Amino acid sequence: MLTHLKLFIKLYKDDLFVIAAGAGMLYFATLDRELGWFWNIAGCVILFWGIATLCMNVRSGKNQK
Repeated sequence: MLTHLKLFIKLYKDDLFVIAAGAGMLYFATLDRELGWFWNIAGCVILFWGIATLCMNVRSGKNQK
C-alpha cells in the first residue's frame, strides 16, 4: 500500500503541490488581519483549481505510465 501512495505522489506531485499551496494561503489568511479576505479568496480558488485538475488527471489517466 505504501508503494501505491508513493507512486500516486510521484505521478501527481504538481497537482498535489497546488493543493498544498492553496491550503497554505488559507492558513496565511488567519495570520494576516488586513488582507485576510484576499488570502481567503486566493486560497479557495487555488485549492479548488488543484482539486479539479487532480480529479481530471486521475480520471483521464494522463500521467500513468
